[in-house]
Amino acid sequence: MTVTEHTLPFFLPIREVETDHLSSNAIRFIDHLEEILQSYIDRREQVRLIKELYGNQIGELFYSLPYTLIEFTLEDFECKVTVSIRYSDLILTLPSQARVLAWPLRSAKRISAADRRAQPVPSRLSYAENALKTLSLPEAYAEIVLELPRALKQMFYSQESD
Repeated sequence: MTVTEHTLPFFLPIREVETDHLSSNAIRFIDHLEEILQSYIDRREQVRLIKELYGNQIGELFYSLPYTLIEFTLEDFECKVTVSIRYSDLILTLPSQARVLAWPLRSAKRISAADRRAQPVPSRLSYAENALKTLSLPEAYAEIVLELPRALKQMFYSQESD
């Protein structure tokens, strides 16, 4: 058997799934294809939700067609925070890789004078990376934003009292 026509998104690996499963087991082909499609829809809906719920806090937002690479920045903070997540397999709904970096802005009022003169160096936010790998994107986003002021204060701001 072969697939001659379909209306599935062109970026999903239909031919690869067909080669791997259709000739030996049509049910396995359908099940695997369903798993890929459901994961794609889940990733797409997670991105739609963060745009809908947190669009005013998100700066640039980029994603690949199958939503296996998602990158965005957070805008409402004294640091620029960049988030990059990758899914190593089309059937994943949680990312296999996450990178969250906080870049201090030179204009931040509470950054020490010595830090302001130095070249800004980003810091990884490991708590945010862990949240992205274990929670859905909207849930992870909420946790990241909730903990961000404390994490930024610990990393960048001087310990001097006001």
